[in-house]
Amino acid sequence: MKELINQINPKNVVSDILRLYKILRNRKRYSKILDILNEEGKLKEIGLKKEGDNLYVGINLNPELLIYNDDTQESAELKLISGKLKIYTDFLQKEGVLDSVVADYDRIKTDDYYGYVVQIKFDMKDYSNSRFIYSLSYFPTIIAILSIIVGVILR
Repeated sequence: MKELINQINPKNVVSDILRLYKILRNRKRYSKILDILNEEGKLKEIGLKKEGDNLYVGINLNPELLIYNDDTQESAELKLISGKLKIYTDFLQKEGVLDSVVADYDRIKTDDYYGYVVQIKFDMKDYSNSRFIYSLSYFPTIIAILSIIVGVILR
């Protein structure tokens, strides 16, 4: 019941609109920064590939991991990955977007290749499209309902 009251509270709805709009505005700013970096060739220079609003980097672990046995390979793998990702985190920090991104990875292991593909994208975990639509439609809906009620009463 308390959750329902919080959802229909106009103060919370306005707060949601402002919070969600700020996330969208920050995403647009992030996208513009990536476009500028891509046009200037800085992404390619450091080894990042841009697709849409996502950045990708491949980390090849083949040569480095051949010297380790199976027992020590996992800890060596983590050290190698964190070392190689430091270059990219330093770059993203310098460009002012590190605090607004999250990274995901896929491990790729074949006979010819062993490594990771890391996807870097804008952090949208606090954004809900349905909540944004609800919040935007809240006040027009209230006005429409009140107009109908007033129309019925005055008839």
